[in-house]
Amino acid sequence: MKDFVNKTNTLIRKDLSFILAVSPLIGIFIQGILSQLTGVEFNRYLAITLLLNWGLAFQNMARLQASVGDVTRSMGSPLLIPIFLFKEAKIFDRPPVMALVWLACCFLAITTPQSKVLAIAWWTLNLKIL
Repeated sequence: MKDFVNKTNTLIRKDLSFILAVSPLIGIFIQGILSQLTGVEFNRYLAITLLLNWGLAFQNMARLQASVGDVTRSMGSPLLIPIFLFKEAKIFDRPPVMALVWLACCFLAITTPQSKVLAIAWWTLNLKIL
């Protein structure tokens, strides 16, 4: 993944931003696996997806603060992930691709039927689909 060097020649990696961008899909995948392993309803694990997204956003914010400093203060709270990613792109003069990918993944996570997610989880666990 291509890295970015800011005006003070500090290397800023984009790999965590990419993982954050696809985290809605990773979250529902983890929800499906846990639902299949425990037999608990799929929607009961929604907190895992939210915590994964927010945890990655705060980690991204901490990494940016360590490498850049005060610039991240104007980015706002990482709890509002798309706004955070749009502001990150604006501050570092990047296209807002990560924010758009996050929105697309979030849309897919919301519109994907629960049965499809569970079928993928079953397939991943290499168990027989009933």
